[in-house]
Amino acid sequence: VLEIDSRKARFDACLILMALHRLTPEEMGPAVPEIATLQLRYGNYLDRMDRPEAAETVYGRALEFLQRVETPRAWHYLRIARYYRRTGKADEALNVLLEGIRKLPKSAGLHLVAAVYYENLGIYYRAIEEYRQTLLLAPDNKRARTRLERLENR
Repeated sequence: VLEIDSRKARFDACLILMALHRLTPEEMGPAVPEIATLQLRYGNYLDRMDRPEAAETVYGRALEFLQRVETPRAWHYLRIARYYRRTGKADEALNVLLEGIRKLPKSAGLHLVAAVYYENLGIYYRAIEEYRQTLLLAPDNKRARTRLERLENR
């Protein structure tokens, strides 16, 4: 069984080598360690290679791994949410952000992005709540303050 080295440069080199040997995503997937960060990198690779179904599967697997991690990073959730948003799945993107907020309630970045998503979906009262939470965590966040003021003055 092949397993990819987890260091970033070696991981990328292994993906390239497997692609040069014409391995399919189904053949490459089992070699990727069950580490959320590496699954996200692999999902990003599949997305760039125009393999949306495979990328979505891998991002879903990364989300499962994140549920088992005690200290995930906000960017893990932001990356998956961005993928879902870009592929027209705003509800899934928002659910990923909310899961991230449950795991990392003090992440101003996750609250801010969730606020923007709510605002874009027209759920203004929730956007206001998330902008306020962002400002509680990061009082100097100008973007949150500006957007909150705009919503409160509509």
